[in-house]
Amino acid sequence: MWNIFKAVKGNKFQHDMIQEYHEVKNRVFKMEEAIANQEYMNSLAEDEREDMVAQHKAMKEYWTILRRRCVRYGYIH
Repeated sequence: MWNIFKAVKGNKFQHDMIQEYHEVKNRVFKMEEAIANQEYMNSLAEDEREDMVAQHKAMKEYWTILRRRCVRYGYIH
């Protein structure tokens, strides 16, 4: 995974921020897939479904903010 970030010039903080951006993005997409799977969602208790949707919403908002920061600093486009 380090090779993805090797071309980015900067300090460890920058590399960590970019890595976190990609990790959160992947988690958001995995949660979207799980939520879209009606069979899986129907197998869960109502409170678990509600918590998954709420967690996805919070993670997506966090990912959006992190993306804006990465773009602002020129770490990603």
